[in-house]
Amino acid sequence: LYPQTEPVDQRMDISMERVGSNFLDAMANGTTDGLKLAANVGAMLLVFFAFIAMFNYAFFKLGDVMGLNGWVAEVSGGNFRSFSLEFLLGYLFAPLMWLIGVASEDITLTGRLIGEKIIASEFVGYESLSSLKAAGAFAHQRSIVMATYMLCGFANFASIGIQIGG
Repeated sequence: LYPQTEPVDQRMDISMERVGSNFLDAMANGTTDGLKLAANVGAMLLVFFAFIAMFNYAFFKLGDVMGLNGWVAEVSGGNFRSFSLEFLLGYLFAPLMWLIGVASEDITLTGRLIGEKIIASEFVGYESLSSLKAAGAFAHQRSIVMATYMLCGFANFASIGIQIGG
């Protein structure tokens, strides 16, 4: 907020560290580093998806014990089979989908897709969109188009795992 009064240090330090002694050594080092990075990212994603499956199993058992699974299937019109993370996210994001302009009949489905995208990844969301579209679950084509655009992006919790792993 205050102007700088000291002179600016404009010297630049450049690292001249050599990665390898020759082309093949540098290529081998790069390959090894790349493989480590890919394994880290893959492991983080695997663990992240395992946690999601664990939470879904816990929600299913909770719904089974409390008798919520039948109620969920009835309330959702068959869009959700049991008490799950997808069900919770679908209804959590439904008001936002309504505000965006998704048809009222499709707000829980698009809310579910956005929830899956945020919790898991856009690939999981697009896979669910594909299966819901093939099953004819959407009442309006416009909802499918809107969901397609809403799922596009890298903003999700799994990307945090990728950043940690990478």
